[in-house]
Amino acid sequence: MESVKAVFKRRDRLFDSLRTVIGHDIFDGNGIGRLAEAVMKVLPTGCQYDAVYQSFTPLIGMPPNDKTIRDLCWALAGNIKLLRAGTAIKLGKIPATPTSVIGQFLASRKMPSKADRAGFPIRYRILILSGPGTATRFECTLSSRYIAYFATRPDGLGFAGRRHAANKHGRHYHHFSTLVGMRVILSIRAHEHGIAICGLRCSSSLRAYNQNLTEMRWRNGFTCPFDYDHHCHQCPKGQNSCPASCHSVDYVTQVCPVCHTESLYDPAWSSSVCIRCGSLGRRNKSS
Repeated sequence: MESVKAVFKRRDRLFDSLRTVIGHDIFDGNGIGRLAEAVMKVLPTGCQYDAVYQSFTPLIGMPPNDKTIRDLCWALAGNIKLLRAGTAIKLGKIPATPTSVIGQFLASRKMPSKADRAGFPIRYRILILSGPGTATRFECTLSSRYIAYFATRPDGLGFAGRRHAANKHGRHYHHFSTLVGMRVILSIRAHEHGIAICGLRCSSSLRAYNQNLTEMRWRNGFTCPFDYDHHCHQCPKGQNSCPASCHSVDYVTQVCPVCHTESLYDPAWSSSVCIRCGSLGRRNKSS
């Protein structure tokens, strides 16, 4: 699969090429024709014009919107094989048959359920970086035991194991939230309730990316901007404050209506109770 870095570089080139032709009027056929022509000058050889034009047709009747156009450029950049085959790209379109995409873990949350032989359920939010459905965010549930297994598998995330001593060539797996920020190849398919994950694996380049992130979290070549000495998965700071964080945004502190204490809340997940009460299944009866 093409590297995420190459997809991002092409996405930005595509968007830059459209800045001068977007205009301010509501899109019509001529307007999206200009977009398609500009994009064709940047796309690799072999991409079919009709497929590119059809990819822009959902914009007809809409005013220019930078986010929508940027996401569409991202989807075009990450699906060159489909464009060469003459297939139009549709934002959020996931096929019913399993297909491989590159995704990144954005957020994690322990679900309120008792542990069993499979462990306890973890809710993850994932962003598709390349392949069908590029720029789509979706949520899925994976078992803690499977995540621990996948973290140390030969084609997994690159951790050495759960009992190995910490060393530069083999950090051990700590916590389910350490997946946040990491990139994987997912086999996904659409079903009536959303998107299902059929399998996870990492290429050597993705594993190297994940291992570099792990090294940052082990303070190897990276200094904590807040001078903390706890593990990153125990930190209240989010990725908006620190690139090594294991969750997306800073936690906030407020009084929980269930445990009645000053507790941490994760703004990335809408909840009426604090993180601890949420993981234990406690509910706010007044909500």
